[in-house]
Amino acid sequence: SSSGSSSSSPSPLLPSFDFLAGYEGARDAEGRPRGEGRWRASHDAGVMYKGQWAHGLFDGQGTLWFGEKFVVPRLQEEDEDEDEVGEEVVLEEEEEECLYKGGWKAGQFHGHGRLVSPAFTFEGEFVDGAKVKGKEQYRHFHQQQQPQQQQQCDQGAEIAPAIRCFDGYWDRKGRKLSGMQHYMNGAVFKGRFILDRPFTGVLALATGE
Repeated sequence: SSSGSSSSSPSPLLPSFDFLAGYEGARDAEGRPRGEGRWRASHDAGVMYKGQWAHGLFDGQGTLWFGEKFVVPRLQEEDEDEDEVGEEVVLEEEEEECLYKGGWKAGQFHGHGRLVSPAFTFEGEFVDGAKVKGKEQYRHFHQQQQPQQQQQCDQGAEIAPAIRCFDGYWDRKGRKLSGMQHYMNGAVFKGRFILDRPFTGVLALATGE
């Protein structure tokens, strides 16, 4: 038997009638945001939404800025003489903003979108706020690309924990179902996942000196 209240609590970042004073744009007959509009949170000037609305909620295409910035180191190759064999890299810093840009439905991520956070960037498909298909890149640095050699992965096998990116499918609880997972040491696993861990598939190990 289920209790009558199945609705989840709204996100504190989403607008409500209590603090819609920061909204500018079209409204419906009941005074709710509708069509194109912009909203800036009164509690944090950095939290802002610009895009489409319906029934007072984000709905359609739009961008939500979460009011947080972070610095991402970028590895770039240095210019070198043609005779030089070695490679050098310089570390540059680039500032990024935490945001979501893409489709919305009734105040939740829905359709194609891009979510940027200090820990990862995800681009792909969402359904009712949950990511279901796409590529998630994690913020690790100093990665190396190496030749690979294929090897069967036994059920439940443990492989390198430092994940560079995952491209595939998730369940509605945010757990990986199937896809391709790249590791910082150059290994790649392709197959099925159970509880976010590789279960059955093929593991390509990096080889080299």
